[in-house]
Amino acid sequence: MSEPDRPVIILFMGEREEHAITSFKHFYPSSVHIITSEKFSEKYQGLIEQWSADFGFRQGHVKSITDLFEPSSVNSMLRASFECLAEERESRGDSDSRLYIGITGGTTHMAITGSYLAQLTGGTAFYVLRPPEGKPVLPQRDILIFPEMGGMKLALATTTPDVNYLMSNQSGRVEELIEQTMMNEYYIEMATDSGLMRIEDGTWELTEIGKASFAFSSNTSAWGEVHILLQDMISQNDRATDDIMHG
Repeated sequence: MSEPDRPVIILFMGEREEHAITSFKHFYPSSVHIITSEKFSEKYQGLIEQWSADFGFRQGHVKSITDLFEPSSVNSMLRASFECLAEERESRGDSDSRLYIGITGGTTHMAITGSYLAQLTGGTAFYVLRPPEGKPVLPQRDILIFPEMGGMKLALATTTPDVNYLMSNQSGRVEELIEQTMMNEYYIEMATDSGLMRIEDGTWELTEIGKASFAFSSNTSAWGEVHILLQDMISQNDRATDDIMHG
């Protein structure tokens, strides 16, 4: 299966910048834009130029918010974000690359605005976690991806055995997926349109959004109880078979 297009990232940034590097290593973006306060604008103008060279992405805008601590700030942040997206369309044409929005840095209302922006644009919000005490940063481990609303509805409506199948395999042949689950071509089309699954040359693969959405679904209390019951039934069946085989 070929590699998906590299995504676009918008980062809401405060004083600390190390989490940005973790996100670059995790997502391997094609371009990056930064929304920050007027206080840190000059700092990030310099850093984004350095990061662009170090991580091989196109240098986007650094938008400074002059009214960050005023009631008008949310509108200002949204306006700045849409200006970044307009620049993307102008630079990339009709590209439909995924949009990831980093909400780790900055103030609480910057994070909320970033989450709201993700829902408005069909993008995906993410948060960079601090590694455990004394442990190194691992980009594949330390990124928390927030499920999208559309995909989340489909994930929550998926039957328990099918969620178990998807999370256990995470990729495979479409023909086998249909044969071994209750999923049909219509479901697969919805999952693909929702960004949960990627289909190519007769194979399927969960996207990062799919993994996050089905992981959320599988961690709900109802799913957990049924999953435990299913596992217990399988274990009992294995023990019964084992007893029969050994007399």
